Amino acid sequence: MDTKRIMIGLDFSTMDQSVLQYASFFCGKIDIEKVYFIHITPKISLDDDLLQEYNVSNLSNDEKIVEKMKEIVQSNFNNTNIETDFSVHEGNITEDFLHWIELKKVDLIFVGRKKTMGGSGLIPTRIARNSSASILFVPEKPQLSLKKIVVPTDYSEFSKNALQVAISLKEEDSVITCENVYHVPLGFYKTGKSYEEFAEIMLHNTQNNFNKFIKEFNEKLEAHYSLDDDTSPADKIYKYAHDSSANLIVMGGKGRTFVSSVLIGSVAEKLIGYDSDIPLLILKSKTETWGIWKALQNM
Repeated sequence: MDTKRIMIGLDFSTMDQSVLQYASFFCGKIDIEKVYFIHITPKISLDDDLLQEYNVSNLSNDEKIVEKMKEIVQSNFNNTNIETDFSVHEGNITEDFLHWIELKKVDLIFVGRKKTMGGSGLIPTRIARNSSASILFVPEKPQLSLKKIVVPTDYSEFSKNALQVAISLKEEDSVITCENVYHVPLGFYKTGKSYEEFAEIMLHNTQNNFNKFIKEFNEKLEAHYSLDDDTSPADKIYKYAHDSSANLIVMGGKGRTFVSSVLIGSVAEKLIGYDSDIPLLILKSKTETWGIWKALQNM
């Protein structure tokens, strides 16, 4: 996995501990050169008369905030051999986070996926949709293990990249399972076959496609097949990953239907929306997305 720079946003919520501990675990699996720890606080404009009357400073004490950040990181992030950078900024939390991702040319960001914990107000789908960096969504209570990795596949280059990354992350006794979601086309009835009969045909076709797909990988890979009976592949992917106690889902940001933008694919975006306890790694192509990001900036 070609990842040299990562970014972790801290908001001093209880989620920080989960994200930092998982990031520390994950960074032990890849070659990281630098980690950017960033805290963004909403900008508050106060009237000068009010500041003077109550003797309130309008300047944030960045040094104290950085010290607090360092304490949290020291307690939860154990990779002391990696260069670190701490910064504090004021502004729109999501917009500024995206800005610093691009400015620092970050390869991977860690974002918490919250169910009950309070936090900064980062909008996960917006970050995923607009960031050029790959994203690892960390749940509230992640397992520090990669024994079971699920890779959704559609036989595209994005799936191939996701599978290569999963292989590079695997542990000695890891199991990598490719989740293949197939569907019955709308016009199946014109063939004279029943839904069940055509579903069987599509299953065999998917199995053949998968066997061709994995030929170039000299790895032991498992396959699982799910019939998409409601045009929502994301819920099938999540259900299998959840039911099989997966430790990580790895998928490409886009599938067969290529859209020339930094946007993630619709399946990946829907998967983010599920209340999941499984870390989710969404990969993006840096070469592709950097050019598009620059084009968008020049519009």
